[in-house]
Amino acid sequence: MNVQEIIATRTLPYAGTVIAKVGQKVKPNDVVAEMNFYPGLVLRLKVSEHLAIAARELRSVIQVNVGELVEKGQILAFDSKWHQPQIMVAPEPGIIGMVSKTLGIVYLRRLTEFNPNPFEVHNIAEEFGISEEDAANTIIVSRNQKVVPGQILAQQQWKKDEFRLKYVASSMFGSIHKIDKHKIWIKSREISRKLYAYLSGEVVSVEPYWSVTIKSRAYKLNGTYGIGGERFGTISIIDTEYLKEDDIGARYKDNILIVKGKISKEALDKAARIGIPAIVAASCDLSVLRKYAGEGFIPGITGAEEVKTSVILMNNFCSTETMGDEFEFFKEREGKYMSVNGSTHIRAGAIRPQVLVFPDEGDA
Repeated sequence: MNVQEIIATRTLPYAGTVIAKVGQKVKPNDVVAEMNFYPGLVLRLKVSEHLAIAARELRSVIQVNVGELVEKGQILAFDSKWHQPQIMVAPEPGIIGMVSKTLGIVYLRRLTEFNPNPFEVHNIAEEFGISEEDAANTIIVSRNQKVVPGQILAQQQWKKDEFRLKYVASSMFGSIHKIDKHKIWIKSREISRKLYAYLSGEVVSVEPYWSVTIKSRAYKLNGTYGIGGERFGTISIIDTEYLKEDDIGARYKDNILIVKGKISKEALDKAARIGIPAIVAASCDLSVLRKYAGEGFIPGITGAEEVKTSVILMNNFCSTETMGDEFEFFKEREGKYMSVNGSTHIRAGAIRPQVLVFPDEGDA
């Protein structure tokens, strides 16, 4: 197997701060960029109406681009028709989500600060100033439902002289842990604000606020199936045909385990508790992976599971065969750094889990 050159662009999902510099040497666990905020609720800004122009004219007056981070008071659109300058400014800080040149509307996403707390509790009766019984009837979410910052949890709406809406919104990424009459508990999900290099190499270009492009050299392998997202660590070998809970100890923390054979559910649970980023193995029963991944697991599209330890299978489900040449390949490189991504799409244009092993300088 030969070393391949890999050039990849690492991009933030939303605008933030790029930390890495062109020419900088990076390792997989280096932070190259981070988000300052998460986008929240969307504001509809009727720009063409405000400037008294046709929606189709928005293209010629807009001053911002989709994805751009804007400050309060920043000019979004400018028109000097009839020698009378007209401007539209951002009413608050946000990110430009979309510009509709058909409707003449700019969609501005509010910025939501990170919430570091493990739980968020809302007393709807207190926040609305109504009775507990009435408050219970305003809740529009259900137990185990996933929520994002800005998502409405409870709402009151009425119309007398004009339509009005009052609501309580989440300020974290999480899931509804408990609803007790008029109270809502949200359990936080671990959404990282940091963007890691994932590759070992050199930064060759940077797009401010958004992305870093890295050139790397690595041995590249593909698994047959995986769960969990990107992980990185040092290779550790466990030469066993069936990985059990007792085979794993605290010494493996932050290491990626290479297992010759099959994985048990107990071993996966212990790996997650210890802090093992990933396990690469020959096989694992689908029923085990389903229980480990938890509620909402979709076998055909993986990678977004909220698991501590990603899993990469090099063979298939239920297989009694162990890894052959691939295991020897990993064994020869024990102690080297590697990155994995368990994302798998079983459909046309399939995506298979990725394994990257980074060689020492000078390796062919």
